[in-house]
Amino acid sequence: MESKYRQVVLLKGLNRLRTEQLHTIMFILAPDLKINKDMQDKCDRIKIADLMADMFPVDAGLSKLIEIFKDTEELKDLAKELQTEKLKIVKKYKCTSAKETPPLKKKNPCGMDDAASAPATGTITSTQGVKKTAAAKKILETIRQNPGTKRKQVPEGQACPPSLAEPSTSTDTDHVPPPQISSSTPNTPSTKKSRHQLAARQREQPKDPKIVMVLKATGTFEYEISEEEKGKMFHATVATKTELFQVKVLDTSLKELFTKDNVIIISNYFKEKGILEINETSSVSKAGPDQKIEIPNDIKRRATTSPTIAQLQRQKTGTIVYGSFKLHKKTVRRTTTTYEIEDKTGKMEVVGRGQCYKMNCEEGDTLHLFCFQLKTVDKTMKLKSGIHSFIKVFKAKKHRNTPVHANLNQNAFQEMMYSPSQLHLWEDLTVETEALF
Repeated sequence: MESKYRQVVLLKGLNRLRTEQLHTIMFILAPDLKINKDMQDKCDRIKIADLMADMFPVDAGLSKLIEIFKDTEELKDLAKELQTEKLKIVKKYKCTSAKETPPLKKKNPCGMDDAASAPATGTITSTQGVKKTAAAKKILETIRQNPGTKRKQVPEGQACPPSLAEPSTSTDTDHVPPPQISSSTPNTPSTKKSRHQLAARQREQPKDPKIVMVLKATGTFEYEISEEEKGKMFHATVATKTELFQVKVLDTSLKELFTKDNVIIISNYFKEKGILEINETSSVSKAGPDQKIEIPNDIKRRATTSPTIAQLQRQKTGTIVYGSFKLHKKTVRRTTTTYEIEDKTGKMEVVGRGQCYKMNCEEGDTLHLFCFQLKTVDKTMKLKSGIHSFIKVFKAKKHRNTPVHANLNQNAFQEMMYSPSQLHLWEDLTVETEALF
């Protein structure tokens, strides 16, 4: 897979650049590749590809190259070609991995695989397997000839007990009972596998592409992948003719496609708890003239509607929440910050970590929350941040001599912001004040 990435970077990327374009790319990549002015004059295309593969081992720098090409007007078409090539490699790798994965052997109740418990007509290549089969036959024959003989537990390492290998006609009740499975049994590989399968079912990957209109998108922000690695992403809201979706976009090179009112086609995305996730294996492209869609007004209104705290209190734990709320109080601790939010229906605590820790906000400000999860803590429902959570702060207006709409109290502001009948006022307001996204 790595060699394929390197091939695309060199042959279909760098080799197709003119000399002046190559110098431009080298200038942009110089900080990442740690090359000075003298080295830039001496580097050829192969050397640059080699340095990129070392600095970006995941895909030999292909994603970085695509990101730069997208920002260069005359290279945007080439960026699309490279994105297509990248998707082909990912798909091919996935298919190859699936074909090469050997099927799991089924176990019989004794823990022996199918080959060991196969009938005598099968081919057995193991001498030990022959001995085990012969021993099992001998025990079965003895039981058939002496129905009254008590069955003894077979020591570990010998053939499967006949009571499990073959149904018995004996009426003798003095046999070894099957083992009982306790509810407190610790996690075994099979248990872990079941949980993994459950998680896979919750995180599905729809096969059909989806044509959507972009309603809004945040700016990019940094999130923590691990203690050593950080990534960049942004949130977006998109809609079809019948549905509204919140989207986590983990590939910031797609940012320019997520512009308001753009109609785009997304595929190879993931869907979990109703939230769409787009990453570097996904495909996003602008829709053609014959693929334009119109979004009903009620769908657009839903995109600007925030749930009330009373509604959140009735939701089940694990629900993902997006919405705007007034800040009542902020409490900063060593690793977390608790933001107490309120509206006319009640109050709730929001626990922020990572990029949501110690936000620059104070009482009366409005917090727009993205991708927070409802959790029950000490029998109290709270909103907790995750690695993809994000908070946008709207500072409360405190000075005079401001437009009349800036002097609205917070409740009126919230009602205007989310009221269907006042949607056009909110759109005008965003022009004069800080943009929501």
